[in-house]
Amino acid sequence: MAVAFISSYDEFEYARKGLVLGAFDYLLKPVNEQKLWDMLRRVSEKLAEKKAENTCFDYVLSALEAVGKSSDDSFTQDICAYFSNTSCRDISVEQAAEHFGFSRDYFGKLFRRQIGESFSKFSTLVKIEYAKELLRQSGMKAYEISEELGYSSADYFTKVFKEITGVSPAQYKQSL
Repeated sequence: MAVAFISSYDEFEYARKGLVLGAFDYLLKPVNEQKLWDMLRRVSEKLAEKKAENTCFDYVLSALEAVGKSSDDSFTQDICAYFSNTSCRDISVEQAAEHFGFSRDYFGKLFRRQIGESFSKFSTLVKIEYAKELLRQSGMKAYEISEELGYSSADYFTKVFKEITGVSPAQYKQSL
C-alpha cells in the first residue's frame, strides 16, 4: 500500500516508522502547495501501478485455470509475479528466460513441463483475459485494445481473440 507522511519533525525515527509502514513519500512541514501536489501525484501513480499489477495477477490466474494448473508451486508463483510485474504487456520467451536466468530453450521446456502449455500460448491467454476485461470495463474499441496489448494489427488481434474465445471482440462485447 502506498502511504505518505507529512511531519513537522526532522527526525530519522519518524521517517523510519514511515518506511516500516510502507511509506512512499515523506514531507516536512511547512509544506508548500507544489510539493504537496507533487507528492499526491506520485502516490496516485503508485496506487495505479499497484492496481494494474494486482489486476494482471488475476488474468494470470484465469490463464492458469484455462490450462488446468493451479498456482500452488513456487515456479507457478514466480511466473505469476513475473507476468504481474510486466502489466500484461507483450513479453517474449527470451525476456522471461533472461529474467529467470535460463537459456531460451531450457526455459521453454521447463515452462511447458511445469505449466502444460508453451510460454507464447500462455502469454496470449493472459493477454486475451486482459482484453476481455477491457471490453467489459471500458469503451475501448478492438483496435485500441490491440495497440494496448502490443498486437501488430487489429485484424490479427481479432483473429487471436476469436481462436481463443470462439467469438470476435465485438460479439463478446455484445454478449455482456
